[in-house]
Amino acid sequence: MLNSVIMLVDFTIKEINDEVNYYIIVNLTVEQIKRLKIMAIKEEKTIKQLVKELIVKKLEKVQPKEEDK
Repeated sequence: MLNSVIMLVDFTIKEINDEVNYYIIVNLTVEQIKRLKIMAIKEEKTIKQLVKELIVKKLEKVQPKEEDK
């Protein structure tokens, strides 16, 4: 029986003089996929788009602000 799904999420982030590609491997349980599917239908997005948005939100929380540097 399938217990989890592995998803590869790709990002292209513009740096000062360059673009950098990031790839994040996400391991989602079947229960998480079910919840994401419901959210995706409500927001008219794909599951991959939602996962990408959630990752970006998490990264924004842990990334130091410019004024903290």
